[in-house]
Amino acid sequence: MNNSQETGFYFCHHFQAVIYHEEQHPVFPWFDQSVTFNSFPSPAHELVYNLFNLAFMYLLPLIVIIITYSVIVLEMSRKSRQSRSEYSEVFRRNQKSNKI
Repeated sequence: MNNSQETGFYFCHHFQAVIYHEEQHPVFPWFDQSVTFNSFPSPAHELVYNLFNLAFMYLLPLIVIIITYSVIVLEMSRKSRQSRSEYSEVFRRNQKSNKI
């Protein structure tokens, strides 16, 4: 890993360590769970946190996959058209040479 990746990793890791905390279940006090609620000063902050996570865990990878596969399909289409035009040119030349 390079330095910027390590910095990003440590920033995200320590940020999550601050957000997540342990709380007891109201009905089953023996059950503790790591949660994010009651960690933010307002519901708006929690909404921004949830939208940020949604975007970076689901939407960004989906967009990257769609763009990548679109580029692959376009390249394959271009190569196919190029190959077809070269084949038709060779076919035309063969037709002309057979007529002579």
